Amino acid sequence: MNVAISRPVVLWVAMAGAALGVLVATISRAVSKRLSRAEFWAELPRLVHSLASGSDHAEFVRVYRSLAKLLVSYLANSALRLAASFAPVVAAVVLCGPWVLESYHRGAVGPEKNPLWPYLNDLEFYFYLGIALASALTALYLRKRGR
Repeated sequence: MNVAISRPVVLWVAMAGAALGVLVATISRAVSKRLSRAEFWAELPRLVHSLASGSDHAEFVRVYRSLAKLLVSYLANSALRLAASFAPVVAAVVLCGPWVLESYHRGAVGPEKNPLWPYLNDLEFYFYLGIALASALTALYLRKRGR
């Protein structure tokens, strides 16, 4: 459907996305503080150096197993952080999405005006743009404040 939305709706959708973006960055920061990543970055160079040093087979397998365990732990922590951070976005889309899209399709007229059409309609574009900008700015703000 090739439709556009009114400015108040664009503003409302972008603000809802921005609010969720702030929440995403705040949750991500809180979860990151609880999940230790320091050991990954401290251990990684040592383990890689041990692998490259050409030790015997048994030592190589032991170091390789340690490296794999470290990587799996890091990836699991990252996946947990992503899941926790984006849970509010997923909940908002699942709970409110059908109603918002129905209202959107009922009242919109004119051509789409975003650079990602036909992959995203205007509603989705401004919603996700709000999330991206607000989460990035909030993450920078929180990092600068040291929270």
